Amino acid sequence: MMETDILAERVMPATELLLKSAQENQNKGDYIHAEELYREVLTYEPNNVIAMHHLSLMLMDNNLPHQAIPLLSRATEIESDNAYLYYNLGLAYQNSNELQAAIHNYKLAVEINDSFAQAYNNLGIAYQHLGKLEIANIYLEKAFIADPNCIDAYYNFSQTHKFSETDQKLIKTIETLLKSCPQESAILTKIHFTLGKIYDDIANYQRAFFHFQKANSLKFHGFNSDALANYVDNIINTYSIDTINKLTADISPSKKRFIFVIGMPRSGTTLIEQVVANHPLVQSGGEIGFIGDVIDELPELVDSELPYPQCMEQFNQNMIAQLARKFLIYLDNLGGNFLHITDKSPINFLHIGIIKLLFPESTIIHVKRDPVAASLSCYFQNFDKQHQYSYNMESLGRFYKSYEKIMAHWEALFQDEIINIHYEDVVNNPEDAMKKLITQCGLNWDNNCYEYYNGNNIVTSASKWQTRQPIYKSSLNKWKNYEEFIEPLLNIINND
Repeated sequence: MMETDILAERVMPATELLLKSAQENQNKGDYIHAEELYREVLTYEPNNVIAMHHLSLMLMDNNLPHQAIPLLSRATEIESDNAYLYYNLGLAYQNSNELQAAIHNYKLAVEINDSFAQAYNNLGIAYQHLGKLEIANIYLEKAFIADPNCIDAYYNFSQTHKFSETDQKLIKTIETLLKSCPQESAILTKIHFTLGKIYDDIANYQRAFFHFQKANSLKFHGFNSDALANYVDNIINTYSIDTINKLTADISPSKKRFIFVIGMPRSGTTLIEQVVANHPLVQSGGEIGFIGDVIDELPELVDSELPYPQCMEQFNQNMIAQLARKFLIYLDNLGGNFLHITDKSPINFLHIGIIKLLFPESTIIHVKRDPVAASLSCYFQNFDKQHQYSYNMESLGRFYKSYEKIMAHWEALFQDEIINIHYEDVVNNPEDAMKKLITQCGLNWDNNCYEYYNGNNIVTSASKWQTRQPIYKSSLNKWKNYEEFIEPLLNIINND
């Protein structure tokens, strides 16, 4: 026996033990130790596909898809007939917003396994984000043909398909799935949201509300409206004219500037962002979310035991300037000929104070919409757990009142530095409203802004169908179809 064969006999059992230990640590949530062990396996066996695959999945679970891509790419070179490797490589690309690469790998997965429902489903999602809704729906239909129990495919299909009475066969299929679905499950919630959208489309509003209410009740685990109200009061007490004057720093402006689009969720922020971002001098940033990260880091940054906003008492001009320059350098290093980049995180309405301190040159667009229409639209969306308030009529109403209160404070504080635009004005008189908005942003009018629905920007929000359509008026008074069911919401919103 050759010496290398003897070494292989010794190494193989060791790597098996390392791999087993890595998986055990991963299952326990000890990701640091698990990663060390997976990488140790790969030092002994660089072509160990199992180690590559498990390590890449763990990296994606920890929001590190860029690190997973080279591992999965290498794995597909070794096992080029493994559909699951191509699927997960597609998922890593999709989570990195590299949608064309994601689509390529999902297609390779379904070429190998033509009954791979989840790969068809993810192809549908990727095409939805690109605005190619007809292609998206073709793949979503392939998904639930391949697996008639693929709830994700039915749900995603419902988001970009306008149902009619001709879809009765499909509706009955989904109703049947509801009866066989385990109770108190995430799948059950998704089926109820799907059926709510279907019955809303076909104008069976009582049935639609029944399903939306069921879905929300399954997701709602309480929301502390008093805590939000106190947080808003603390922000209002923290940010005054004196505070702004005291902390305003001398910051060298970037050549590129942020355009923040804020408002109540489902108020039309995605629509307005797409209008602005379709201008040739503007790049769409989507929901960047870095302002929230800044808020989370502020207490540690100023070495304070107090939470935000109370920790602002220990903030100074030098800290403001340093923090701002970090982001302005990031802006200047972005490629492209654009002058502005959008951030349409609606929840930034809480943080206009810190935005004005860090980026005084930025543009802030506040999108206003009828409060009941915006709130009910939230209730009809399968939002993630960050929007826990939206699953309950009372907490949704109180959330709106907190939003209303803090926006009144910012508008009193900053006045015409905030651009207000009403969703209803855009719908009723789109070209005039859009031209005025673009001018207020300091840009010359461009016809691409009016044809926002033909843009190439990626849209991942709940408005991915609406932002690919020309302006339509059917949503303006849609809430009145549900007036008899939403008394708790109406009572709170209409209570001054």
